[in-house]
Amino acid sequence: MPAHNLRARFALTVASLALALAACAGTDPGDPGPKEGTAASALAVTFHRDVEPILQRRCQACHTPGGIAPFSLLTYADAKPMHEVMVEKTQARIMPPWGAHDSDDCKMERPFVDDMRLTDDELRTIEAWSRDGAPEGDPKDAPPPAAPRAAGVTDPSFTVQPEVGFPMSGTEDRLRCFVLDPKLAATSYVSELEVVPEQKGVVHHVLVFSDPSGESRKLADATGQYDCFGGARVQGGTLVAGWVPGAEPMRLPEGVGTPLDAGALLVMQVHYHAAGGAASPPDRTALRVKLTSSPPRLHAYTQLLGNFRGTLGDSGLMPGPNDASKAEFLVPPNVKDHTETMRVVMPPKLNGVPVTNLRLLASGAHMHYVGVKETITIERAAAAPGQPAKECLLSVPRWDFDWQRSYRYALDVDALPTVNAGDRLDVRCTYDNTMGNPKLGRALRESGVSSPQPVVLGEATLDEMCLGTFTFVYAP
Repeated sequence: MPAHNLRARFALTVASLALALAACAGTDPGDPGPKEGTAASALAVTFHRDVEPILQRRCQACHTPGGIAPFSLLTYADAKPMHEVMVEKTQARIMPPWGAHDSDDCKMERPFVDDMRLTDDELRTIEAWSRDGAPEGDPKDAPPPAAPRAAGVTDPSFTVQPEVGFPMSGTEDRLRCFVLDPKLAATSYVSELEVVPEQKGVVHHVLVFSDPSGESRKLADATGQYDCFGGARVQGGTLVAGWVPGAEPMRLPEGVGTPLDAGALLVMQVHYHAAGGAASPPDRTALRVKLTSSPPRLHAYTQLLGNFRGTLGDSGLMPGPNDASKAEFLVPPNVKDHTETMRVVMPPKLNGVPVTNLRLLASGAHMHYVGVKETITIERAAAAPGQPAKECLLSVPRWDFDWQRSYRYALDVDALPTVNAGDRLDVRCTYDNTMGNPKLGRALRESGVSSPQPVVLGEATLDEMCLGTFTFVYAP
């Protein structure tokens, strides 16, 4: 294995953002799009009447001049040259970049906020328009311009970033923690948080923890930072939010907040990727945070579950294919459909929070470049009325490291999925450790490696993970 393939040193690894409500959401989260069967079939499909409304709902949040997408789809002149590409990418469900789709073994029953999936009717409309030569139609048929989508945290209560940046270099990944002081005079509650990486080419992910005791100050050097492979290394700290590629700011629903004690520090853990060994300018990733104006009715709590190295009782890493004599996390080279399963039988308390009728606000998946699919299911020990005994919480059949997000349910709190002590959560991950996996092939070539290697559990980019991310809400 290359030297930078670090090994995981702990059973439950903090890995990546679950809370961020991720990339390129549509402008109207409540708009499901056109109903099935309503595409214009008697008339020729045209851009202004039929296609432009779809682009407004599903695409223009990213595909605008200066947006994060590589080209604009704001006008007919923008869209016509791209019509064949639009068909190819939408039919393959690569675009819009929304990972949650039903799979043969995991069908989701609950709606999501900002669901970007194209309906079958929308797919047929785009395909018919392209097949007919992408006609413009009458500009008078165009819908009104879409309202601009809010970008970033509006009116942040405070912004913090390291005084001294970290210049990433070398061939080994680094995890660096930065101690940040928001100067909170009283207990406060986070409602929105945006992570703003300065050097995205080397920032693999960012996690933000609270440090109520100020212990991180003792770990930091004169620049206010320290190496923190394996976690922030502070007692009593909790995960607040984070960032992964494709993520957008965390925005909690009205009446929900994540508490920060008076005087608490924030510890920002940044995983820096060794991008081919090239040196980067110093990175000063920033945090923009908005606080609620009054104490919220419900608290939000995020837990990352998985990355077990072994089995403890009924929980942990489950036996799987290619294991020798006991359960082990090992993805052999040149194997395409290797699976690993992490199981959690929920305890009476999770990080100090009673596991009694917890409501699951959002869930997410996390792997690295070898990962290609993840599913999260729950089997309830005693299902309450309205809650199925078994349920698929999340299915991500086309995992893409560059487009990660947390999937928040578009439901009132009382209708959210429940989790109780004794319930069994299974996180099942599928890996493709072959050169036919394009993301892996690119990462190997960047690292000067010509063929797949055995992959183990770890934090380096060419190691792997199998994590589920869960955001719970509860009455304090």
